[in-house]
Amino acid sequence: MKTLIFISIISFLCDFDNRVSNPTNVVNFQNTIINDSLFNDSINEQKIVSDIIEKMITIDYKYSSTKTVIIEEPGRGYIEMTFMNNVLCKATTKFSYSSGAINSISDFYFWEDKVIYIFQQNEYNTNPKYYSPQVIIKPDKMNDFDESKPIIKENKYFFYDYELVRYIDYKNQKVETLSTVDKIIIKDLLRDANMIIEKSKKTD
Repeated sequence: MKTLIFISIISFLCDFDNRVSNPTNVVNFQNTIINDSLFNDSINEQKIVSDIIEKMITIDYKYSSTKTVIIEEPGRGYIEMTFMNNVLCKATTKFSYSSGAINSISDFYFWEDKVIYIFQQNEYNTNPKYYSPQVIIKPDKMNDFDESKPIIKENKYFFYDYELVRYIDYKNQKVETLSTVDKIIIKDLLRDANMIIEKSKKTD
């Protein structure tokens, strides 16, 4: 049984890497802490992340969607929310910023009214409709630069009780020291998750 679960988790992670893809109370994200000391035990961290992955497998492969709601954000994109028995379990957002310079697609996973995982894919167009130098991102290796192709960067965030417990950066590398992660980005992601939860309550 343990072997089967392990294989399922590995298969799910491989599938996630190849994809292009609710708190009832408002959280004070100003007080959100990224604390390495809470999760510096690699065994404890792995247990938490494995549990998160099992929940994601349940949402993606074991649940049958009972309701899907799409909320249009005029001029920006949309939010697609998936419910299981009227409980929000997943949301996909797609937004465009700076006149097409940045297109962002994100998957949010929720469990018991809390966000547990966020997969974010940002597409940076090197030749957007309206050129905005401040948002144009150049590749890490300039010899790979091709103005005809967008630059795609993917990031993966695992959360436990609103705290970041694992971060896989756009180079597909696990960041060992979470305190070095940009706290503003984490707060923005949690704020977005909370916004989705609040919107989901208005779809009844």
